[in-house]
Formats: sequence, structure tokens, C-alpha cells
Amino acid sequence: IDDAGARDFLAALRAFLDEYGRRGDPICDIAAVSWVEDPAPAVATLRDYPTQPDRDLEAERRAQAAERERLASEARQRLAGYPAPVVARFTTLLAAAQAATVIHEDHNYWIDQRAIYAVRRVLQEFGRRFAAAGVLAVPDDVFALTPEEIRVTAATLPRLDRRDLARERAADLARFRAVPPPPALGTPPAAPPPDDPVGRTIGKFFGAPPQPPSEPGVLRGHAGAPGTARGTARVLRSLAEADRLRPGDVLVAPTTAPPWTPLFATAAAVVTDTGGILSHCAVVAREYGIPAVVGAGTATARIADGQVVEVDGDAGVVRIVV
Repeated sequence: IDDAGARDFLAALRAFLDEYGRRGDPICDIAAVSWVEDPAPAVATLRDYPTQPDRDLEAERRAQAAERERLASEARQRLAGYPAPVVARFTTLLAAAQAATVIHEDHNYWIDQRAIYAVRRVLQEFGRRFAAAGVLAVPDDVFALTPEEIRVTAATLPRLDRRDLARERAADLARFRAVPPPPALGTPPAAPPPDDPVGRTIGKFFGAPPQPPSEPGVLRGHAGAPGTARGTARVLRSLAEADRLRPGDVLVAPTTAPPWTPLFATAAAVVTDTGGILSHCAVVAREYGIPAVVGAGTATARIADGQVVEVDGDAGVVRIVV
């Protein structure tokens, strides 16, 4: 490349991908292509950034920190007359929540992204060698094998032909992709989660079952992030479709995970089928300051791509306008 600006951009992009590009969609799927291998999702997000209004992100961060301290101070004032053990319990739980936020982000970076990517690279090398030996049709077919099958295949190379097995499993995967998954496997517990910090957290992460539709064109879920926004619905079922999202669109998805985070800078609002107020979508939407309704149940089925929808993140309601 002769253009100095282009060379600088590519160098910066490579540095970013080297640090943060070991993520794929869906998360924790060792067969998912990472941004390092295909940077299209990162490039698409960069393409949309210039269309965003100017923001002082550092000032926003300081304002959020000040709001956090104000609310914590108000809570301490309300607890001033309570017994010392109650006040100590609040202090302990607040510190634990603040520490857990960092641990959650770090765990995602080191385990869900970097560690899985390292294992993926090892399996890709097995796949390359298996394909070269003729026991697999293409290297990526290695992801259709179990760890034990990979071990045995490597130990007996090239005597064990896995091409038919990989082809059968690929057909099974294609067939099951067309089967709507049930809300859960097995029989849900009859009793609600225990009323303790862990039980309440689990309930708020996964959310309660969505309310059944009570009026045409209206979906109800959980109030994930405050505010109201109206825009064109863009129904995305995987990050492979992320290039269809345009500034001002309403992102509608089954769920979101950390690799989806850059899309929140483009979307005007977010709606998901699953999740509660502590789900990834709700937390990130609040951080980005856009409305979100989570746990709407059938949003991706009832909202057609291209329809105009209104997202009321305060009430947890989505209205199909057109």
C-alpha cells in the first residue's frame, strides 16, 4: 500500500486485533471464526463510527462514576439508623458487586476469548494435517470430531478416514439449525430460585418468562435500559449478518454476547428474546446509553426485518409501528 494513511490504519487495526481480536460469534464456540482470521465485523463497526454524533466519552465516564458515588452515598445515608450488621452487609455486597464486574470482564477476555482461540489454533493445525493426509475433506472438518476422535485419528494417521463421519455431522448440524430450540432442556424446577444473593442474581440474569401477548403488535419483556427510541428493526441472528445494521436501526436478536458489543454504538435501541436486567444486553445498553427491552420471548419471530418499531426501555415494551 502506497498511501501513508492507509498503512497507519492497517498497522493500528493489526495492533487492535492482536490484542482484542481473539473473539468469535457465538462466544465460547471453538469452531467460530475469530476477528483475527476475519476482521470484517471490526471493520464494519469502524465504518459506522464516523456517522455517530461527537461524544466526550471521558466526560461520560466521569459522570457515570459521579452518579455511582452519589447513589452509594444516598444508600449509606438511608442505612445510617440501621444496626451495624446491616450496614456491614451492604458494604460487603457493594464491594463484592464492584469486584465481580471486573472479574466478569477479565474472565471473558482471558477464557472466553484468548484461551479458546489458542485451543482453536491447535485444532486448526490438526485439521490441516488431517486434510493433507486425506482423512478429512477440508481442515475445518476437524471441528466435527470429538477430542477423543481427534486423538485417535492423529495417533493412527493416515489409516482412519473421518470424511464420512464429518459429512454426517455437518448434515446433522444443518438440520438442527432449522429446529426452533425449546426454552429449556428438562423440567424446570417447581420452586423459584432461592431468595439469596446468588438466587436473585441468577433470576435477574436470565429473567422471568416473558408475558404472553395481550394486544396485537405489542411485545412485553424486561426493562433492560431506560429511554425510548424508534427505528427500523434489523433482525440479526448471528454476527455474520452485522453488516446489515445501520446507524439508527433497532437491533433485534435472540441474545447478545461480548462480541456483539460494538454494534451497540450503531444501534438506536436493542431488543432480545432472552435475558433479564443483568444480562449482557441490558448491562451494555445501559453503558452505551441506549434503550433496551430484554427477555421479550418471540421478538425475532414476531418482528419482521425492516419494520418500524418503538422500544420503551422504561416500561419493557416494544411496539410494532409499521
